[in-house]
Order: sequence, then structure tokens, then C-alpha cells
Amino acid sequence: MPRTNNQNLAIPAVLAAGMLAAIATPVQAVNVPDGGAVPPGRVSVIHFRILEGCEGQATDGLELTIPESVTQVIPEAVPGWSVETETVDRGGMPEVSVVRWTGGPLPDRQLLEFGLRAAFPDKPGTVVEFPAVQRCSTTTVEWSGSDEETPAPVVRIAERLGAQDLIALGDAVAELSLMVEELGTRIGDVDALNLRSRVSELESSLQDIASTLEDLDERLSTIEGGVSS
Repeated sequence: MPRTNNQNLAIPAVLAAGMLAAIATPVQAVNVPDGGAVPPGRVSVIHFRILEGCEGQATDGLELTIPESVTQVIPEAVPGWSVETETVDRGGMPEVSVVRWTGGPLPDRQLLEFGLRAAFPDKPGTVVEFPAVQRCSTTTVEWSGSDEETPAPVVRIAERLGAQDLIALGDAVAELSLMVEELGTRIGDVDALNLRSRVSELESSLQDIASTLEDLDERLSTIEGGVSS
């Protein structure tokens, strides 16, 4: 079970997101959808998703601690919620250090996302943690660090694409086009006598296409940052 504190106790600020690495790991109630990959050195919009409450209680607050490497933060206005920020001076410039949403309440096992627009580090492969606190009526849950039960939400800085990556991306698109063409041909050959075997072949082809699409999607998620470099 996640760590919990009574509301009358001092509550350190922490909450988080990212994809769960192991099937045995409990569902991460606060996370960044789809692993949160962003292009290096670019201004991007990310979302923090709440999936569950605090031990069955509705969520009425979410507080994010902003890492020093993340700048130019603008929080999203979420209907039914108010938002406030804290700032610190960094090199003579005020930068947001904490974002705090309050409102709702969001019932347990209902989904809601809270967005940020921000500039992210320029180093590919960097993993940026956003410590956070999920607040409920009488309970809070801290999401921080890499704890297996309550890990912090994370955003990953994608690798830049090189020339060979772009060539491979083009090859993947061409391969996908051929697979779709082949699938169309197979559909045209279906008749009542061999329908079952054709369906099996089509299922296999669709699985191949899905696998290729997944690979293509991973490459497309980083292409903007790669081309801009």
C-alpha cells in the first residue's frame, strides 16, 4: 500500500508519474501518460494523470515540485479546480518551483489530467522526476523517488534522431505500405470454403502491422526534436 499521512501531520511535497516497469508493480495512481517522452531542449506540454484516490478517498489536491532543470512553467487551468504557483529566483529570473491544484473532488477510480507547458533539458536520455503529493479529504499520498510502491512521475528526454534513424523511419513507412497492400489483396481472395484459414492469415498480418506501427510510433515521438537539432 502507498505511504499515507494524516492531514494534521507535516506533509512533504511529492507526486509522480511514468510507465510501470514490472507487471508485479502496483498501479501507479499518479503518472505521466505514455511514459512522458519529450524532445530535448524544447518547450513541450505534458500531463500528470490521476487514476485513483487515497485508499478509496476522493482526490481534492495535487502538488508538483518542479525540478530546477525544467523552466518557463505554465500550469493548465482545469475546470472545477484552482491553481497556484510558488516561484524562486534562479539567475535573476523568477521560475516556478511548485504548482498546486485544489478542487474537485475527483472520486476514487476516476481519471483526470493536469497539464504543464515547460522547457525541458537539452540532454537526450535524461530522466526528470516530478516529486508530488496527492491530497484527499483526510489523507495524503507521497509520490517520490524510485520507490516501487510510490514512485515519482517521470518525464524522459528523447534521443535525437540521426541520419540513419531517418532512413530507417522511411524504410518502416515503406514496409508498412507493402503490408497494407498485401492485406488488401488477401481480403479480396476470401471465399466461403477457406474463410477460417484466411482469417488466421489476416490476424497474423494485422499483428505484424501493429508491431510495425508501434515501432513507427516510437520513432515519430522523437522525430521533431531530432529534425530541429
